Amino acid sequence: MSRLRGFFPGFVLFLYLMKNAFAALLLFLLTTSCARQGIRPPIPPALEAQTKPETEQGARTVLPLNLSSSDWKGFRDTAGTVLPALDKDPARTISAGGRSFTAGAFSASLKKVLECSSGGFDGDKLARCVSDNFDILELSSEENRAFFTAYYVPEFDAGLKADDTYRYPLYSPPGDLVAVKLFPLGPDFRTAVFRGRIDEGKKLVSYYTRRDIDGSGALARKDLEIAYLKDPLDVLILQIQGSGRLVFGEGTVRLAAYAGKNGHPYRSIGRYMADNGMLPAEEVSWANIRNYLKARPETLEEVLYSNPSYVFFSLRDAGAVSGSLGLPLTPVHSIAVDKRHVPPLSLCLIALRRPVVGDDGLVKSFVPMTELAFAMDEGSAIQGPARVDIFLGAGMEAEKLAGTLRGEGNLYLLAPRQEP
Repeated sequence: MSRLRGFFPGFVLFLYLMKNAFAALLLFLLTTSCARQGIRPPIPPALEAQTKPETEQGARTVLPLNLSSSDWKGFRDTAGTVLPALDKDPARTISAGGRSFTAGAFSASLKKVLECSSGGFDGDKLARCVSDNFDILELSSEENRAFFTAYYVPEFDAGLKADDTYRYPLYSPPGDLVAVKLFPLGPDFRTAVFRGRIDEGKKLVSYYTRRDIDGSGALARKDLEIAYLKDPLDVLILQIQGSGRLVFGEGTVRLAAYAGKNGHPYRSIGRYMADNGMLPAEEVSWANIRNYLKARPETLEEVLYSNPSYVFFSLRDAGAVSGSLGLPLTPVHSIAVDKRHVPPLSLCLIALRRPVVGDDGLVKSFVPMTELAFAMDEGSAIQGPARVDIFLGAGMEAEKLAGTLRGEGNLYLLAPRQEP
């Protein structure tokens, strides 16, 4: 298998260019045991292998959860962002949970729900209206609970030039980064992309890893640096979150927005530290990781380089953060999902127990959280039919909650009502 992986990138390029059906079949047979590369929080081992079949398990006709504590205003604001995108292509087919419907039908049902709130928010009225216009398809079950994490927009002090304080660069996408779409190889590859570079021998190979880039300077002196941070761990955190606010010395605030990745799989440094006895698994948090690495700087490179994935950025005016669909994200009501299982822009009902975090950063209690949210983003660590990453916005409260929100719950997909 190691030899196969050595020539795999060049072989992919050959197939892509030649579009030879026989060769594509051969490649599929050769690579069925190779892991796909999958960008944010890690998936627990027990959930990584979940492969719940995408068949309708019996749609509910009554909303299974109370919406009295839901953030109706946030939902309306998010729906106002999603509806124009749906109405651009009303004939587009959306498929999930064994059900197919058009974007136009989904838009019509969504508009009816929004009309229900014209007289003000009423949780019971909203639940009835949702039930009247949508079938509720379960994407999780008692045996296959949904797993929730959260992400936020971090903020860092930054410099435009390297100096003794700001030494760790953020890079824009390099010009030699090649992205090859693999959809000609068949339906199993319809969303797969191989990212690599052409080496000196004119062969397509995997792109540089984090160790290559930050350890060996593979991208240094190529005029790709767009800003510098104080701490290499801050660089990693920014890459995991996908975007962040940079505050420069003169008071200017810019957004470092996700602009690409190197194609290597995401590996959690928290899990690496727990697996290697550096921190107990139950004590893995960004605060504890930072404290450990500060006290033991000799382990810094080992820990950081355990994650080969690398993210590139572009600098933009500070403003709303957009997801992978290019639409602005709304806290709580925008979620990242695996688009192979949960279609982009689809409406979900999420239910979990949200931690209540004190000023000391510790969890004090848990409260129910039930919200309507739209699939507006994705991430390479977000894989599987019942995996959700909740966008929480920016600020200290969002950071504290994102660092502690991690657990199981229920996930439902809302599909336009099918009349018998």
